[in-house]
Amino acid sequence: MLPALLVLCAAVVWVSNSCLEVGFHRLCSSKLPAKERLTIALLSDLHGRRLGRQNRRLVRTIDAHTPDLVIMAGDMIDGDGKNQTLFGLVEALADRYPLYYTQGNHEQRLHGANWHKLQQSLKQRGVQLLDNAHIPIPEANVRLYGAWSEQIYQRDPGPSGDDRLFSTRDLTALIGSSDPDVYNILTIHTPAFFQVYADWGADLTLCGHMHGGMIRLPFFGGLLSPYRRFFPTYDAGIYTHDGRCMVVSRGLGNGKVGFRILSRPELVIIELVGEAEQE
Repeated sequence: MLPALLVLCAAVVWVSNSCLEVGFHRLCSSKLPAKERLTIALLSDLHGRRLGRQNRRLVRTIDAHTPDLVIMAGDMIDGDGKNQTLFGLVEALADRYPLYYTQGNHEQRLHGANWHKLQQSLKQRGVQLLDNAHIPIPEANVRLYGAWSEQIYQRDPGPSGDDRLFSTRDLTALIGSSDPDVYNILTIHTPAFFQVYADWGADLTLCGHMHGGMIRLPFFGGLLSPYRRFFPTYDAGIYTHDGRCMVVSRGLGNGKVGFRILSRPELVIIELVGEAEQE
């Protein structure tokens, strides 16, 4: 009995850490052109990991969904200056897809010259940086925003959404106001302030950071967030607030904890369609 239980536990851990899963979400909006269909691949929290030799398994999975663009939502490096895994992945994707990158807390730890060096290396490989900036995609009536701030990692506001830690005014100061006439997509590494993002005007927010809680418990969800909060409010999947959506990726790597249980690495595919297309 005990050997069988140990084998089962080992199998669960292996699958949880090695088997890439695709999370798919289809969203519809009247802001999108009636026959428009925009497919986004969301990558987050790679932490320098390889899924397959030179990340070929990850690249093949992305290719299978032929996205219109690829968004990297931060922590794609491990903060140690060893970025070759990320560069190899970017080089494998850049000739086929527009690539967009917003930094997470691990990129922020680079500071100064090291962060500047990483930025330049990504730009040379064809990546567009959403560094408290925005980029229009006029043919889809979409505007991409990317935001970061050290404030958002100080403490999890919890279910109450305490905006004294980070407010719509803070977000506006970073990236300006949203445009009510276009579909606003905000990429920001942590989902902790979803109500702020929605109130600011993000029709869709793309996040990571939580790693799905690292350990997921049936019926309860993610166990622990990077904020050291048990059962975080936003751990993985899709959430809504006042008609606006947020998608949280479980991420691809393991971070400092070094393992996952029942929280497989995830590539997120999001399909945006106009209302007529939805019918």
